[in-house]
Amino acid sequence: MASTFLSAHIAAGDFDRSALHDNLKWIAASPDAREIFTPEQIGQLRDLLGNDVKMEALEQILKAKTQLEININPESKLSISRTNAATPKTSCGAFNYWLIRIDNEAFVTAPLKALPADSFTEKWVSISAMDRPLTGAAVEYRILKFKPDTSDPIELSLRFNAGPWTHDLGNRSKVPILLLCDTGAGSDRPK
Repeated sequence: MASTFLSAHIAAGDFDRSALHDNLKWIAASPDAREIFTPEQIGQLRDLLGNDVKMEALEQILKAKTQLEININPESKLSISRTNAATPKTSCGAFNYWLIRIDNEAFVTAPLKALPADSFTEKWVSISAMDRPLTGAAVEYRILKFKPDTSDPIELSLRFNAGPWTHDLGNRSKVPILLLCDTGAGSDRPK
């Protein structure tokens, strides 16, 4: 999936700056944000969300932490892909937190759900529901929480949807993720 960035949405005129501002303020205030961003990055996010929003700097911080990109096309079909961001170490038996970017071309306002795509994932990985439904804004962010219940390397297979009409017949709403559990030494989680 080709990635579209904040500046491209602004240039196209399909961008609601206040909706993204509210979404990112919610992300920065979330206790889960401490699991993704360092305290300095959270401070930078809050500073950048001031009156004079600096989109390029904001985009740089978010792009480095976004693990998955979801596109909901104008026909409301959902596709998902991994980003080029470095995969954080995975903690076994504890919740892991990934930032997800949603490009919502259909302006869907339903809850976004992450579900196991196969019986193996259903058995070995707990997935927490996302906190709030999509707002219909062109660009939004959400935090995915999941907990591997095994210390063995596993391929997590997730399927995302925002209602039955977003199912994609080409299986583009499904993403495989290889998880290598960290035993605790040398974790790269923010402190």
